[in-house]
Amino acid sequence: MINKRVKIIPFSVILLIGLLFGLAGCASPAAETIAPQATLAATQPISMPEFTPTLPAPSPTPAPTATATPKPDLVLWIDPSIPTDVRQALALPDGVEMTDDVTKASLFLSPATSDQADRITVQTTRWVFAAAAPFPDLVDGISINDIQSAWRGEKSGPYWATPLRMTDETQKAFSAIWGQSAEGAVLLSGENQLLDDAWASRPAWAIVPFTSLAPRWKVLKVDEQSPIHNTFDLSTYPLAIDYALQASPQAYQEILAAAGGDPASLLPVSNRDPQKLTVLEMSGVTALVRATAYRMDNKGVLYPGEAVRDWLRGADLTHISNEIAFAANCPRGDANQQNVTFCSATSYIQLLEDMDANIIELTGNHYMDWGPEAASLTVQMYEERGWKMFGGGLDLAKSRTPLTLEHNGNRLAFIGCNSFGPDFAWAKENLPGSAPCSDFNWMYDAVKSLRDQGYLPIVTFQYQEDYTVKPTGQMKTDFRRMVDAGAVIVSGSQSHVPKAMEFYSDGFIHFGLGNLFFDQMEVYDDAGNLLEGTRDEFIDMHVFYNGQHISTELLTAKLEDYARPRPMRNDERLNFLTRIFEGSGWK
Repeated sequence: MINKRVKIIPFSVILLIGLLFGLAGCASPAAETIAPQATLAATQPISMPEFTPTLPAPSPTPAPTATATPKPDLVLWIDPSIPTDVRQALALPDGVEMTDDVTKASLFLSPATSDQADRITVQTTRWVFAAAAPFPDLVDGISINDIQSAWRGEKSGPYWATPLRMTDETQKAFSAIWGQSAEGAVLLSGENQLLDDAWASRPAWAIVPFTSLAPRWKVLKVDEQSPIHNTFDLSTYPLAIDYALQASPQAYQEILAAAGGDPASLLPVSNRDPQKLTVLEMSGVTALVRATAYRMDNKGVLYPGEAVRDWLRGADLTHISNEIAFAANCPRGDANQQNVTFCSATSYIQLLEDMDANIIELTGNHYMDWGPEAASLTVQMYEERGWKMFGGGLDLAKSRTPLTLEHNGNRLAFIGCNSFGPDFAWAKENLPGSAPCSDFNWMYDAVKSLRDQGYLPIVTFQYQEDYTVKPTGQMKTDFRRMVDAGAVIVSGSQSHVPKAMEFYSDGFIHFGLGNLFFDQMEVYDDAGNLLEGTRDEFIDMHVFYNGQHISTELLTAKLEDYARPRPMRNDERLNFLTRIFEGSGWK
């Protein structure tokens, strides 16, 4: 109803009106219709006498205020079991209030298992957790049944003798879906202490959120799935918790509108985003010569890689340290070749193509064996395929230029050098070759600058060769210096046998990975003793996520037929890792 404003007319004015009407006699005055104001369109016109006295103008009638349809208040309740990182991932629109009283809420964040008929699901998120152990652990995988049995305090699987380690938040999260853990089945540590506590009490195992992974953790497969792999299937991975943002029917449309119709803007699909993940695989020595070349000539160019191709092809970035230049006039492979002046037939590049190689290291000390023409041809062949190179090049400046790239938001930089020589293998001002390490000062400065620019530097060395597991003292000093400069990974590309590794400061150092494609089935020292380990090989799978190095997985292979590595059997892998970990000081 619209209220009209009433004006009081003084008695003297009324008297004057009466006198005027008397003077007018009995004539019927003509009526004037006054158009109503636009704000009063719903009322009837008002008729007034023709001789209306001049009166003070009435105040304008204010426009009516439309009354908005009441909307439900957006009030959010969060289940106490929800971890902090899930809460922080929730992007609330302006105006949402919080409550600890579920009966006063119109929005609800809780485990998706707590189904409520009077709520509508706005968005769900699958929070991925990892089963993890200290890096030197020898077990590679478990089942979800093993984990749940341990939670109940039952003896099952490889870890039954030790309790599960986790933070208080993780325990609450799984208690909401699995029920309370058995007494003594779980050991709690603070978030910043969990990893150190696990290392101090090896063997140990833990459950950690995916985003809390760090290189000193070994990620265990759960039912043959690992969240650090590119083949990971979010929909079937068992060690995950589904959370749901739900709304009352009255609040559903309002929260959806606040999200612009995109529920993922309120809550991400998962805490693991494949668009932030990069998998890099790094290998040791590749030398397609002698007996390896002979096998390629007789069994096919792709023969050496048949058993490990799936490993290398599964990475986003595949690194090959090819020490040998391709030459147009390279002779056929000779298994009995005595000299060590090497070249590879140009057709052999098909093997690297089959491995999906895309990053080539040129620090090898045989890169210039066949002369500048072959070295230049090799660079040209790599460039034609769009492959990136580092550690060597067409002149000294190019050989020392870091390779920088970005993949899925991860900014990586590769830099390498050859400290072993010989002199003719090193690049000169106007000649190709490998980058000379010299006093390492130039590399230290380059690594520091790269880190300051936001890159994650990866350093490789063609270092002095030996056939032992443990590094020398000088080797430790030189490799560690690169970590001090800011390298996240330092890798030895020179070693024909796998060597020890260590976590130093914030970096991972692997002093030597062994051969990838090379014919060293048996190597003897000057006294005729067989040197152990030339058939054993590492391929290091480094995983980066959201701008950080989060994990390294050790792939292990054994050389067969002087050319062809194959994945190790379980017993071979167990013995091999035990030997390397003991050499690393991890007993």
